[in-house]
Amino acid sequence: MKETIVGVVIEVTADIAKVKINRHSDCHNCGLCPGEDALVLEAPRTADAIPGQRVLLELKNGNMLLAAFSVYILPILAIAGGILLGYLAAAYFQTSANLLMTLGGFIFGLAAVLVIKKLDLSLQSAKDMPKIIKILK
Repeated sequence: MKETIVGVVIEVTADIAKVKINRHSDCHNCGLCPGEDALVLEAPRTADAIPGQRVLLELKNGNMLLAAFSVYILPILAIAGGILLGYLAAAYFQTSANLLMTLGGFIFGLAAVLVIKKLDLSLQSAKDMPKIIKILK
């Protein structure tokens, strides 16, 4: 899913343009970004973009469901799975269930954090960055 939004270029480097945009209704519910009314995005610089210009950005929202799943649901499932496997292992080996359940939850929780970190790096690819599609007057 693609969305277009108008922003103002505030800084330009050799290959990146920082664009200030107004926050939309989804941002007001989240609150993770700094600032009350504005958000700064980085986009690959086009040849004509200079600070102070209004530009039209194209944003891709396709990975929002995957991001929400990986941040909220994956850790819970991993920890619950580790606790369950710890419980089953304790029953099989006839040892202390508390120790193996705690250990299983910790190991699977740590594995979930590593998977989330890997997913985060893969979702931040250059093809998913906002793109400046038009410079406005």
